[in-house]
This record gives sequence, structure tokens and C-alpha cells, in this order.
Amino acid sequence: MPTRPLRRATTLVALVLSLALLAVACGGDDDESASTTTAPSTTTTEATTTTTEPPPVMQLTGLPVPDGDELAPLRTAMIVKIDNNNSNARPQRGITTADVVIEEAVEGNESRFFAIFHTNLTDPVGPVRSARTSDIDLMPMFGRPTFSSSGGNAGTMGSIRDNDVAVVAGHDSPFGSFFFRLNNDGDIRRRGPHNLFVNLSELYAAAADQGSSPPPFATWRGADDALPETALPTFGVDITFGQNPIQWVWDEPAGGFLRWQRGTPHVDPDGTQVNADNVLLLMTPYAVSPFDATSPEARSVGSGEGWVLTAGQAIHGTWTRETREATYTFTDDEGNVVPLTPGQTWVELLKPQNPPSFLEADPRG
Repeated sequence: MPTRPLRRATTLVALVLSLALLAVACGGDDDESASTTTAPSTTTTEATTTTTEPPPVMQLTGLPVPDGDELAPLRTAMIVKIDNNNSNARPQRGITTADVVIEEAVEGNESRFFAIFHTNLTDPVGPVRSARTSDIDLMPMFGRPTFSSSGGNAGTMGSIRDNDVAVVAGHDSPFGSFFFRLNNDGDIRRRGPHNLFVNLSELYAAAADQGSSPPPFATWRGADDALPETALPTFGVDITFGQNPIQWVWDEPAGGFLRWQRGTPHVDPDGTQVNADNVLLLMTPYAVSPFDATSPEARSVGSGEGWVLTAGQAIHGTWTRETREATYTFTDDEGNVVPLTPGQTWVELLKPQNPPSFLEADPRG
């Protein structure tokens, strides 16, 4: 135990003091005793200072490292591009167990999920869909990850490989054996192309030695740390990427923001609703992908207006990413860096023409 040295030092000090007091009591004012001089015995004890280190945490959630999995922080991050077609992709597997989910606009006024798994190597995850050029600048935030997709056009996939920002995995890659079609998913019937899945634990075992672990995703808020004074209570927010209206609603008993999409709870196949500890609403400029005139490309390096939703509060401010290797930094309107609550984080890369609308009441009544 770390406190044992301190206890031994305390006992020794007490013993020395007792002996000293005993000597004084025996000597009193007796002249004969006083004429006999005995050199005092001096004992020096050094108290041991014990510093309790905070427990190690996972880089992408700020939560403690899982018991019995002490090497988990050294793992490579596993990124999966997940379908969000409302009619054919839901319910998705993995969206409730990812450490971080980044939602980005794609063609057709829809969105897809760039989901990062580090704490949990979930099996299976999907539906897996194709890459976009928006992904290239996002990958380096997470070290050298393994990136799973169903491929993409030649220009996009060539650019991902040329930039050397990830270990590229897919059904047509050397790791193709870890991808499979899941047509009958319990009571769910899935059809191509919305039926490709991947087993992350198997893929990790095969590809991990080619990657590197992620840096911390954010500054994490301690249990007793107050939010900035600029934080305001919120019921939640309405957002959209065009086709699918989305709602994030603060739920006190759940301790997070619950997600609705097109008016229904956004759940996984087990019925667990998406429950984010943090939701980052980042107004993000989009350009046209150089490889597909119909595909928007998020410009995630730079800065812009944004909001952090955490602990039932909304904080307005500015997001900044100076390089594609850097993570997002968020400062409030007074210039304070806003720490995140440990747990799952969703990042919404919203188009400037689709700003958030904050709820004036709990929509559930």
C-alpha cells in the first residue's frame, strides 16, 4: 500500500519522543544527575510524501481504463464509415458503443457517421458504407487508425492511400475476410448495399501492428469541476442535414442527450437509444469534392462558430483545428477552453445554411 512508509515514519517519531520525555522525567532537577552529561542520541526521520496519481483514462472518452484491460490505451483506433439512410440503414450496430461519432453531410442531403472505436471493439459494426473526401482530414486526429469502408470512387480511395493517413480496410482489401453481408439480422431484414458489416475485434488483431494509438481527444472535466459561467441550461436542439431532422434532448435520469431522428428514438438493434455525454455543434464550411461534383467535402481544419452541449448546458463559442493532426479545441465567448464531460461524444459538422434551433421546452412533455 502506498501509505505504509508514512505509517512507519510516524511510529518511529512517536517512539523517539516517548524516550525523550522519559529521560527528562527521570532527570528532574537532581544536581548529581545534572553533573553527569550524556550526549543525546539524535534520530532523524524523513516523512514519505505519497502522491495519489489520477487513474489512467481512455484518450477518446476520458473514462477510466477498463478493469483487466490495462493495455487498452495503446490500441489503434478503429474507424468505421456507417450508413445513416433512414429507411434502409437503421437500426445501426455500433453507434451506442463508439467512443466518438462524427456526423458529416453527404450527397442527397443525407449524412453518414464517421465512428471511432477505441474502448470497445464491437462485433459486428455497420452497415458499412463508402468513404468520402471529408474523411481524409478527420483521420489524423486519431493517430494512425484503421479505416473501414465499403470503398469509394477511384479518386477518393487513391487520395486516402496517397495521404497515408490510415490503414485502409474494406471488403475488397487484404482485410476483406473480416467483412460480410448480413441479410437476416435477427428480426431485421437488410438489403444491399445496406447490409455490409465488419467484426472489429478480428480486424484489430490483423491490422493493429500497422497503426498507432490516438492522442487525447479533448480536455476532460473533473467530477467537481464547474462549467464556464457562459453555460446556459438547455432542453436540447433541433438540427438537420437536409433529409433527416434530428433532435438531441437532455435527459436528466439518463445523464446525457438522447437522439431522435425523423421523430423516432435513434436506437441500436437491442433497443438502446443513442445517449451522448457531449454533443458538439460545429458550423463547418463545405466545398465540392474534387472527385465527385455531387459530393460535399467538409473543411474540418480551420475555425468557426459552434456550441458544446454537455451536462444539460449549452455553451456558445468558437471551434478551432489548426492542422489535420490536431483535435478540435472549443473556447467559449470569453476565451475559456471548454472541457468535455467524460463519456461518448458526437460531433455534428453542420452546414452554415443549417444552423441549430434550440428547444424552448422538453418535446416529450
